[in-house]
This record gives sequence, structure tokens and C-alpha cells, in this order.
Amino acid sequence: MAKQDLKEQTDTSRYRDLVRSLINSLELRNPYNVDHCRVVARLCEQMARKADLPKESRQLVIEAAELHTLGVSLQMEEKKPYFSLPITNLGLASGREHPSHVREEQLLRQVLGDMPGLDEAIDVIIHRHEWFDGSASLYDAPIELSEETRLLAVADAFVELCTPKKHRPPETSKEALSRISEGAGTQFDPKYVEILKSVMQEQDGFFKESSRAAHFETSRCRHYLYLGHLSIAMHETAMALSSYLRSEKMAVEMSDSGLQLAAISGQVMVYCAEGQLELAREALQRARARTHSEREKRGYHLMWGLVEWLSGREKNGYEILNRLAEHYRKDRNLPALTASIILQSFMLLTRRGLDDIDHEDTLEEFVELVARYDLFDIVERYRAYTVPLFFSAMVKNIDVPTARSNLTKMGEPCQGAVIDVLREMPPAKWMDYLLPEQSVPTLELPLPAPASEGEASLKKDAPQVLIHTLGGVKITTPKGTVTEDDWPTQKALRLLARLAVTRSPISVDSILEDLWPQAPDKKARNSLRNAIHQVRSALKDLFDIPSTDLLQKSRKTATCKLGFEYVLDTEQLEEYLAKAQQASEDGSYRDAVALAQQAVELYQGELLEGFSAEWLDGMRARAKELEHRALGTLGQAYLKAEMFEEAEEAARRMLAADDLREEAYEIQIKALVGEGRSADAIRYYEHAVDLFEREIGVAPAGLTDVLKETGLML
Repeated sequence: MAKQDLKEQTDTSRYRDLVRSLINSLELRNPYNVDHCRVVARLCEQMARKADLPKESRQLVIEAAELHTLGVSLQMEEKKPYFSLPITNLGLASGREHPSHVREEQLLRQVLGDMPGLDEAIDVIIHRHEWFDGSASLYDAPIELSEETRLLAVADAFVELCTPKKHRPPETSKEALSRISEGAGTQFDPKYVEILKSVMQEQDGFFKESSRAAHFETSRCRHYLYLGHLSIAMHETAMALSSYLRSEKMAVEMSDSGLQLAAISGQVMVYCAEGQLELAREALQRARARTHSEREKRGYHLMWGLVEWLSGREKNGYEILNRLAEHYRKDRNLPALTASIILQSFMLLTRRGLDDIDHEDTLEEFVELVARYDLFDIVERYRAYTVPLFFSAMVKNIDVPTARSNLTKMGEPCQGAVIDVLREMPPAKWMDYLLPEQSVPTLELPLPAPASEGEASLKKDAPQVLIHTLGGVKITTPKGTVTEDDWPTQKALRLLARLAVTRSPISVDSILEDLWPQAPDKKARNSLRNAIHQVRSALKDLFDIPSTDLLQKSRKTATCKLGFEYVLDTEQLEEYLAKAQQASEDGSYRDAVALAQQAVELYQGELLEGFSAEWLDGMRARAKELEHRALGTLGQAYLKAEMFEEAEEAARRMLAADDLREEAYEIQIKALVGEGRSADAIRYYEHAVDLFEREIGVAPAGLTDVLKETGLML
């Protein structure tokens, strides 16, 4: 009998944990609800102890508080069209044939009713909206409310008022208590209203802003952070980057350096996966400025090791990651140790190959850690690197069951035929084979071809229509120019700018959400019609086509797009860089300088400066990368053209933006040697070594080669 009771208790405990996990998942779908149940449960516990409720009553009200949003959340899920929710037994039905409170009770009894200990919480939950005096009852006759129900009603209402919502800001604790006090004796039990006041006074010492708002912002920030992780797992890198950038903004506003570092680390992972190492470096510079504790600094170093290795500075990257792994082994920090070994083993695999002994050693340690400990969240977090490692384990016959099990959990194919193909393929190409990118056709745009005259030829062959987006919006055509001051409204300018940088058709709904998010639908659509007319009117004198073709709105697809040919300055900048590189390889160093100068001059500021929109964050970050590339290309071009003073200036500009840029120190040292200033070159080298060792723990190995190349090291 005792064994049977113990089994029932264990089953109930497991089921309770499962239901709590379900509630947490449902709350994450709406950032305004994140952690709501947990906060209400904590307040209920404080109030129950203050009220001297018996232990059984305290446990019951806490249980009810932890589960009280389950019924409502499931109702919201089952109302989604064409969405089958098996737990509600409705199939594709919506559940709308029942009043909300009746359907909530049905769902709760279905999910919780058969589990001893949980079924008692149902009545407490479903009656929490009943009024204390029996008026405004949802039922045919007033319900006699239990002590637990009356307490939960007060706590839930207080937390709800102190939580921000999409349609309103949060109320302060004083405002919320005032409103609840107005309902004492009618909606709420006066006894528990007074207990709430007492709890809040003891907790805060005085009435002040409720910490719920700050807690909400933290939860909301984590929501976007986890959304980024999920998007990475789904290979949706654009969505992941947008989520990480939004999470970082929130963390900066809260001055939470830990969340800032987590969001920046996510961005770095995306940039590295996309090969955008300049953006990764820029993100790490932000992390560097915001890291304070040694723990945060090591997390920042982990990403530096990855970027250094991908940038071709293998020795730097290996030393950073190896040093971190040694530290985490001593500290028994299993998640961090696993992350550092993942990056280290992946780099060894893709750079040195399957049979590299260091790769085999780190791979064995990685697989052993995953087999012995619960580290799947780390495995999934670094998915782009762990998938090749598990395939490597299968090819090398290292704990194949563990590798196959994790690949299956990650939804990756691990059949023998796939392994045979990978065995014959360089590891660096594995992910291209496993996840081939779709070929997206791009518009070939006419761009100026450099001639020996350099700048003059470039300006003569300028594109017919050039839209400037770096540092502001300006449209240049043979018939004239339209600047930001020429637009009748900012909405029309923003509409034109978004259509220009996006190039593909944009849905009307997306435009309305971006430009008129708070306006009623009818008013927003009328405003869009006005904005479209204003765009056409501003451009009609510059083109020889009907104004309706300048900005095309399709009723069939409900989208908008620009209908004329144009070149963006970002596209022209990229073309200049490619041409400069080619000119340098051909030995036309002066032409390379002219082209690189044109590229640098095009970057007049951040993309669509002064605009603010979520869809713009990723584009703006990628445009910033162009500036870094342009300065680096210009510095190298100056060196090859033996324009050493100009090369030194370009290096200074690079270091002003990123003082851990090894390439800039290389240009600086070579330029100083070219000017005959060997002593200054050695001082710059020593400064760089001190800075790198202090900030990322390793000396810049590439600069030693520069000293040898320039004859400064014998």
C-alpha cells in the first residue's frame, strides 16, 4: 500500500512538472504573459503566510496560482484556424460554441481532473473572477467562494494591473492597490485586500514602482533571446538576427550586461554563419565595452576565439579556445566547457580535416560530455557546429549511438548513404550538402567600370538612377535630385526608402504595421493611399514613365513595389570594392586606390540614418560591414601604391572603430617602415601585443610575421 501511494505521488509530481512546462511554453508565445503564473504564485505564498492559512490551504492556492492561466491559454490555441490541438480533443473545431468560462472549466477538468492533488485546484482557478459579494456572477446562482479563491483573485488582479500590456503601460503598485481597494467589499474580499497592502509595505518599505514592470522587461528580453535561438535551429538567420538585435536593445535599456552579452553572442553566431566577420567584430566591440565580471569576459573571449579562427588567424583562435577549455575543466563548468570544445573541434575539423589528431581528441571529449550529461540545450544552441561534429563521430566510429541519437533529436538525416557521401567530401563542405541554400536570382545592375583615368571615368559612367541610403535618403537622376527636404511627409519618405532597400514587393499589411501601427485599419489604409500618391508626385518629374508605374500597388497580391530601374549606393559600394580588389591583383595600384576611395566616400553614415524599424536592424548591420571592408581595402591599396602616409591614416581610421583589428596594425607597421620610421613601428607592435594580451588573452601572432617580413625582427 505504501509503495502504491508513493507511486501515485511520483506520478502526480511528474505530471505537475509536465503541465508547468506546458504553461511556460504557452506563456512564451506572448511576451506580455511571460512568467505571469510564477509571479502570481510567489505573491500568493506571501499573502497566505501573512493570513496564517493552514499548510494545506497554502499549498492549494500556490498550486492554483501556478496553473491558473492554463485553461485560457489552451482556449487561445484551439481557436487558431486549421490548427489541431489534441490535448483539447477538438480536432479542427474552435470551441466557440461554449462560453469562455465554461470552456475553461472543461479544459481544466480534462487536463487536471484525473490527477490527485491537481483536481482540487480547478475550482479555485475557475471561480477567481467571481465577485466577493455575489454580484456579476458568471453562473446562474452566486458561488460560495473558498478562502483560496478569494486570495487568488486579489493577487492575480494586482499582478495583472502591474504588468505592461500592448494597449497600456503598467500601473505602479500604488495605483494598482488603489484600484483594488475601490473594489474591496464588492469584487474583492476586504481581508485579503488589506493583507496585500501589508505584504507590499513589508516588501518595499513604502509604496513605489512595482518591480513587476522590470521583471516583465527582463522576461520579454529573454523571450526575444530564445526566439533567436529557435530561429537558428530553424535555419532562419534573418529572423534570428532581428530577434537578437531587439533583445540587445532591451538589455541595454535595462543595463543588464549578462543579457547584452547573450544577445551579442547570438548575433556573432549568425554573422559567422553568414561569413560576415566584420559585423561579428563590431558586435564583439560592443560586448567588450559592456563586460564587467570575469565570467562575462570569458563568454566574450569564446566568441573572439571563433572570429579569430574564421578570419584566418588560426593560432590566435586556437590559443583562446584552448585556454578557455582548460579554465572550464578546472571549474567543472560543463556547459561552457562543452561550448569551447565544440568550437575548437569544429575549427580543427574544417581547417585540418577528419584525421587531425587534435580534432579526434576534442571530438572524443565532446561526445563523451554529451553522452554523460544533459547538454542538449548547448548542442542545439551551437547547431551549425555540432551537426558536423556528430557526423564526424559517425564517420570516425566514435560513440556512434550517441551521435546518431543527437542527430535524430535535431532532425538531421543520419542514414548510411549520407555518411558515405560525407566520407568522400571535405568537412568544410558538409553543411552545404546537408543544408543547400536556395538560389535566389538577383538583379544585375549596371555599375561603372574603372579606367586608367580613375575617378573621372567612374563619375562619367555613373548609373542613371542612384538612390543614396547611407547617411540619409537622396535620389539622383539625369533630370534632377530629390533630397529628404523635398518630401511632403516623413511617411512618404519612409515608404519610398523601405521599398528601395528591400527591392522585392512588400505586403500592404506589413507596410501598415510599420508606418501606422496604432491607427485603425480603415484610417491606416487611407493614409497609405495618400503616401503612395505623394511618392508618385515627388518622382514624376524625374522619369519618362506614367506616375502609376513608379510605385506599383497590386490589388491581386496586396503588395507594393517600385517600378523603375535604380542602383543603391550600397550596391555601388560593393562593386567598387570588387573592382578595387581586381585592380590590385592586376597590378593597377593607382586605379585600386581611386576605386577604394570612391567606396569609402560613398559611406556617409548608417543606413537610412534617423529611421527606426525592426526590419532595418539586420540591413543596417550589414551596411556597416561595408565601411569596414572599404577602409581595409583602401589601406591595402595605399600600401601597394607606396602611398605610406595615406595608408597610415587609413589604419588610424580602422583602429578608431576597432582597436583590436590585427589587419590595421599590419597596415600601420608596414606604412611606418615604408616611411623609414622603424622605431615607431616597433612601438606600435609592442602596444598591439599589450592590448591583445590584456583584452583577449593572446598576442597577435600575425604581427610577428609582419616584423619578420619588414626586417624588424632578425
